[in-house]
Amino acid sequence: MADTTPLPAGSSSPGSSHPGTLGRLHRLIRSNWISTLGAAVATVAAMGLVTTLALEGRQGWDSPYLGLLTVVLLPLVTLGGLLLIPFGLLLYRRQLAARIEALSDRPMRTARAVVMLTAVNFLAVGTAGYSGAEYLSSQQFCGKACHKIMWPEAEAARSSPHANVQCVQCHVGEGAQGFIHAKLNGVAQLLGTFRNDYHRPIPTPVEDLPPTKAICERCHSPRRYLGTKLVVKTHFEPNEKNTGFVNVLLMRRGGELPGGRVAGIHWHAHPSSTVEYLPGDVRRRTIPWVRARFPDGRVEVYAAEGFQSEPDSAQLRRMDCTDCHNRVGHQFATAEEVVDGAMATGLIPRHVPFIRKKAAEVLQQPWTREGAAAGIRAAVTKVLAGTAATPDELQRTAEALSSGWLRNNDPDRKLEWGSYPTFTAHDGCFRCHDNKHKNAKGEPIASKCSTCHVVLSERQENPAVLETLGIRPK
Repeated sequence: MADTTPLPAGSSSPGSSHPGTLGRLHRLIRSNWISTLGAAVATVAAMGLVTTLALEGRQGWDSPYLGLLTVVLLPLVTLGGLLLIPFGLLLYRRQLAARIEALSDRPMRTARAVVMLTAVNFLAVGTAGYSGAEYLSSQQFCGKACHKIMWPEAEAARSSPHANVQCVQCHVGEGAQGFIHAKLNGVAQLLGTFRNDYHRPIPTPVEDLPPTKAICERCHSPRRYLGTKLVVKTHFEPNEKNTGFVNVLLMRRGGELPGGRVAGIHWHAHPSSTVEYLPGDVRRRTIPWVRARFPDGRVEVYAAEGFQSEPDSAQLRRMDCTDCHNRVGHQFATAEEVVDGAMATGLIPRHVPFIRKKAAEVLQQPWTREGAAAGIRAAVTKVLAGTAATPDELQRTAEALSSGWLRNNDPDRKLEWGSYPTFTAHDGCFRCHDNKHKNAKGEPIASKCSTCHVVLSERQENPAVLETLGIRPK
């Protein structure tokens, strides 16, 4: 008696020339070499992705190239393979029926496996797409995998106050337009990398940086009153005793007061004030002409000595956060700052005569990146010879100086001490507040030190104010 049990939906009886859904899908993929190749490529890439993630997990992303493989290359290859399947069917559409008919007598035992693997492919691409977007926004990708020539800036960012801020949050504008602009600019940078003719050092300021309203002001309101900030800086004299001294300042950061009046340093960037200036050079190290619009409507124009002409409005720049905080995300130290910091934390022994002066001289020798560590150690050994320094002190001193040099120098990229000055200190202020910028009446821009800070202690080795504040000097 014949078996009359109905077949499950989507299936067919053995030997039937009318296969079910899975069989038809399998024959479609096998109907031409392009679709077959696409299915094979997608399957292999997806399985490679799954295997890599299973073996390495997210820890493998510490390697920039492995991260690039797992969240960019393999998903793209998988997606490309999947797109080849419909492309092959479209290309051979006129021969499709005959090709499928020719496959009717061939076994289809792998149909279920093909469908399962295809489902895995789509799941893998979807999962990796989210992970890829996250990885492509990270410092690991920007500073090492993609912009490898930017590694000094990436290292500087890791030790900056914005270490947890992703590169793209400041360097890529909002929305699709900002993304496209950044990628087009990146193409030019990529070509420069391949040709090995990129700028050395990396030029600053970044001309196409998104406006501060789109980056800085997302976290820092220009209307907020910031008050005063205590700053304590320890320095050492380059003399025999390495005399230490401490400067203690109260910085008048200011902002908008409850009554609406604006005071302090951040007056320059407040929305009610407009400060426009003419850059004297491409790096904005000099400013020969300034126009200030005050909240009460008053306008003052100040020009440096010898500057007579009225600049074109197209040449002017409105002062914003980055005109003073120009190295807020990628700050490089000077040789003296490296030595002072190491001495303040006890890495360099103060009891060695002239160690402050000699350590700075060691740092400013023309080392190479390959020979810096060994060369600095040999120089430190020579400096400490005949002194009371212990082997442990020699080791700490050599490590502190070599790491400081490597962190701030790269001869291949022409990165050296002083390549990137910061304008948050006197070098920035004195571009305008130097008593040489005067208005039509001959009055200079206000340059009283107390406008920006109150000096609580200056060049004192053990200032009493630190005891009052509960801070012990180093």
